[in-house]
Amino acid sequence: MIKYVCQYFLASVFLIIMNSCHGLKVFNNHENTVIAAYNFDKPDTTWQTFQYDKSVRCEWDKDGGRNGTGAIVISGNTLHAKWKKEFKVKANHSYQIMAYTKGEGRTRAHLSINDKYSSDAVYDDFDWTLLSLEYTTDKDQVITVDCNFGYGSGQTIYDGTVWFDDVRIERVD
Repeated sequence: MIKYVCQYFLASVFLIIMNSCHGLKVFNNHENTVIAAYNFDKPDTTWQTFQYDKSVRCEWDKDGGRNGTGAIVISGNTLHAKWKKEFKVKANHSYQIMAYTKGEGRTRAHLSINDKYSSDAVYDDFDWTLLSLEYTTDKDQVITVDCNFGYGSGQTIYDGTVWFDDVRIERVD
C-alpha cells in the first residue's frame, strides 16, 4: 500500500513540476477541445488588421506579451482598430474565445465574433485581463474573431495602446 501511495505522490509532484514549466500544457480527456491557440511569440501573418484611421499602428511587439514574449498591439488615436482572423467551426457546437489584454491610456478593449457578438470590455489603464466570449453555432460556418481597440457605442475617440496575447478558441461541448 505504501508503495502505491509513494508512486502516486511522485507522479503528482512530477506533473506539478512539469506543468509549472513555461509553455508546457498537460491535457486530459476531460478538458475542452482546443481549436486554435496563438501566443504571438513570433509574428503571425495569418492575422489581419483593420484601422478606421490609417494613422493607427497595428504591429507585433516582440516583448510586449504577458510573459515578456510577443503580443499583437494597437496604438494611436481612433474610433476603432482591430486584429482579426477567420476560423472554421462545426454546426451545433459551443465555442469559447479567450484572450488576455492590457491597456494604457484612454482605451477600450474587447473581443467580438462576426462584428455582432462581443465580450465585456475593459477600459483605460489596466493590467493583463482575461476576456472571454462564448458562441454557439447553428451550421458549419466561418467565424471572424476580432481583438478590438475602441468600437463602442457612439463616436468616442480612444487614444492609447492595447496589447493582446494568448488568444485561444476552444470547443466547450
